[in-house]
Amino acid sequence: MTLAGGEDPHPLQDERWEGERAERWARWWGIPSLHVFHSLPSTSDHLRSLAARGAEPFTVVLAETQTRGRGRGGKGWSSPTGMGLWMSVLLDQPGSAGALPILPLRVGLALAGAVDVVAPGLALGLKWPNDLMVDGRKAAGILCEVVQGASGRPRIVVGVGVNLRQESGDLPPDLRRGAVSLGWAAGYVPDRPFLLGSFLSILRSHLLSAGAALSPSELTALGKLDHLRGRSVRVDPGGEGTALWIAEDGALLVDMGGASPRRVMAGSVRPLDSSQGEER
Repeated sequence: MTLAGGEDPHPLQDERWEGERAERWARWWGIPSLHVFHSLPSTSDHLRSLAARGAEPFTVVLAETQTRGRGRGGKGWSSPTGMGLWMSVLLDQPGSAGALPILPLRVGLALAGAVDVVAPGLALGLKWPNDLMVDGRKAAGILCEVVQGASGRPRIVVGVGVNLRQESGDLPPDLRRGAVSLGWAAGYVPDRPFLLGSFLSILRSHLLSAGAALSPSELTALGKLDHLRGRSVRVDPGGEGTALWIAEDGALLVDMGGASPRRVMAGSVRPLDSSQGEER
């Protein structure tokens, strides 16, 4: 199969990943299917094509490397071969339109929970709305995109990129101050199947009980992980202020000197004391 733009995907030999066939991982994790590749332009783009052909929720695509991986706002995502977990998972669209903006936060909570399982003790944070931080540096990113499933039914493709093996010299020069890998931070490289299986299990659990707004327990968990709370930030567009907290509808509340906090639902929010490398 040739993807849009004429680039062919390169599947892993015998559909094996980490020593086991893909269908065995899928069975162990309780997901419909796992599609594994040596190289893809983008796992999310490939999953988008599978969704259009009727792929079921929790179908997963992963690749050892992406040639055109992307993050929020169209920024490129560095996906070097064998250095991370580059994957996408297909979800049903939330039943309430109000739940869609908070989906990246729920995915972030699931990813933070999975990292805490495989590499306990790390100083984790979530940077609104879609980044996992370790020791104040970016270790993973999340991108949620609405796509058309079979018969026009909306689905959500959740792209997740987790840095696992990179040391400082493995990162692009502009990211070395602001990015980190789990292996670098923990002193050992977490097991990828354990990480992915834990993430899928926790994500499924979170979504089963998810409402149209963040629950008190979710807000408490986000408050403990909130990377921006109390920090001076630049809101683009908008200016500068102090990040306060995350509201139940997923908005970031920022004190910008007005009578009431500004509710930020979209756009870029950057800590004024962050390095350039944090944004990607």
